[in-house]
Amino acid sequence: MYKKTSVSLLAVLFSIFILCIAQIGVYAENSNNVIDYLNYLTDSEITNLQADIDSIKNTYGLDVVIVITDNTDGKSSRDFADDFFDYNGYGIGRDYSGLLMLINMQDREVWISTSGEAIDIFTNSRISTMEDNIIGPLSNAKYYNACRTFISDVKRYANAGV
Repeated sequence: MYKKTSVSLLAVLFSIFILCIAQIGVYAENSNNVIDYLNYLTDSEITNLQADIDSIKNTYGLDVVIVITDNTDGKSSRDFADDFFDYNGYGIGRDYSGLLMLINMQDREVWISTSGEAIDIFTNSRISTMEDNIIGPLSNAKYYNACRTFISDVKRYANAGV
């Protein structure tokens, strides 16, 4: 009877442990969320943006990525953004929730790509508004301001929810 009770107790404890791990959530492996291939942002600007992104991760369970480039390897902005997010360890949880803003200087466009829970929060209408908000600072070569505007919009819509 002693052995049977200890095996049952171990099974129950193991089950509780697994349930607790599932509730904690899985965070993105990558903590380098601001990738500026063109050096438009200073180191301190990148650090400030990363701190805000880390706060969004902890508060809303969304990974946020910013990429500035002039080389999309021949891909459309959409395909480049989707692939960059998917193949570089971004996303939180089982459904890899998050979003990526691509500033594509080659084609002079902004693309916002979503994954997981972010798909429901960041509707096409909201993304269109976000892009409109970002275009002004970008047109004036205010890249940091554009990134701050993006992060501010992410917080606003994440807080509002679906």
